[in-house]
Amino acid sequence: MKLVDGEIEDLERDGRWVSVRETAEGGAKLMIDLNDLECLDRVSTKLGEAGRIIEGIVNEKGDEMILVDYVGKQIPFEEVMKALFG
Repeated sequence: MKLVDGEIEDLERDGRWVSVRETAEGGAKLMIDLNDLECLDRVSTKLGEAGRIIEGIVNEKGDEMILVDYVGKQIPFEEVMKALFG
């Protein structure tokens, strides 16, 4: 799937790739491109509207982020997927 101007589009159109994997703990790991952070804006906005305050734990290389709440608990994978693609 791709995000194009905040909307989900098919693979034939230009857009942004969003890669999300489920962690062993049931959270979501986003592969991030620091030059294109629209997916993080979208997740933050959508989860914020649902009353969730999110933070991110970024790996040492700076290309992956696990989303957690204010107490460090991972945001469930399903919630992140709904925020990105719902």
